[in-house]
Amino acid sequence: MTSRNPFVSGEWIRAVLAIVGTVFLATTAACSGGAEAPAIDSRSYSSENEIMSDSVAVVHMMVLGTEGTQVIDAVEHDLYEARVLAAQPADVPRAITVATIPDNGTAETIDLSVGSEYVVFLYQQVEGAYLLTSPSEGVFPVTGDTVRPSVADTFSLDSIARELRLEAT
Repeated sequence: MTSRNPFVSGEWIRAVLAIVGTVFLATTAACSGGAEAPAIDSRSYSSENEIMSDSVAVVHMMVLGTEGTQVIDAVEHDLYEARVLAAQPADVPRAITVATIPDNGTAETIDLSVGSEYVVFLYQQVEGAYLLTSPSEGVFPVTGDTVRPSVADTFSLDSIARELRLEAT
């Protein structure tokens, strides 16, 4: 009986290439979520009621300016000064600070534009700045009286838009 030597026949090279290719494809797929996909460790929301349950408020706000940065939970956040135009519940202060992780292309980050309006879902860990409940699913740009889809576009703001006296697209 004659046995083949796999090192001579090149079978080992094909096996190694198959393993390397599989690892490469798995790594590429896992790392290419982009800003639209919620991070693996983040909760994903399918409705305005779900995200509201994790928020202390939803506000229609105008970004007035930036206020520097602050480290929150060992992560540097950009601070935005905002004027609240409408809110649910209504007892949200009319001037707030919103902390965001600067946009780095992941679902947990976003940059807000000074002078722009947004409907945002917010929470607070401690007194002071409000944080975004979900940067990809909980920030809705406003143009005129119309709320535009969030980056993730996973649900629309039907009833909340009406409560804030806006129209949803």
